[in-house]
Amino acid sequence: MIAPIVNTGIQTAKYCNVAGLGVLIFDYFLTVEPEVRWTWDGRWNVARVLFLISRYMAFVAAGMTAYAAIATRDNEDCSHFSAASNAIHIISIVAAEGLLIIRTYAFWKQSKRLLAILLVLAAISIACAVSITQVVGNLMAAPVDPSAPPTSNCTFEAGRSSAIQYGFLVAYELCRDILFPSHLGAIFQSHPQC
Repeated sequence: MIAPIVNTGIQTAKYCNVAGLGVLIFDYFLTVEPEVRWTWDGRWNVARVLFLISRYMAFVAAGMTAYAAIATRDNEDCSHFSAASNAIHIISIVAAEGLLIIRTYAFWKQSKRLLAILLVLAAISIACAVSITQVVGNLMAAPVDPSAPPTSNCTFEAGRSSAIQYGFLVAYELCRDILFPSHLGAIFQSHPQC
């Protein structure tokens, strides 16, 4: 007899999140020596702070996600844990994006105009992602049955509207990444010895 398939998608997501934490730890040990050489002896500046936030907050975020994925908690209030986890993920993503903006700014010979465009585009992407996600989340929310027994909000799942945030992130990344290689091509054409 074949066992019924129950929540295979959730179980797969749990495995993928734990595996992602393992890959993050593996990557850390592969890159710790260059990090020490290039980062720890330098002076403190915005790029270094953004690097450290994006590098180490990712461990906290991945750890919280892995914990949320594998922990079984019935009839608990996990709203504070979920809010903290979301905030840490957002801080990590914003720090990583800040590093990529600084890199693009440096390769474009510190063009103030490009920096302004990237910052405005980032602000618009964040505002649209958050506001549209809230609107869609509210429209798709199922009405609560007051006679139903209390349930836990600790399930490891997200609403469909969560994908909207990542869609805006992808769109922003594509805009920025189109600018980056186009300028690198111009640099290599003007300096054929590179």
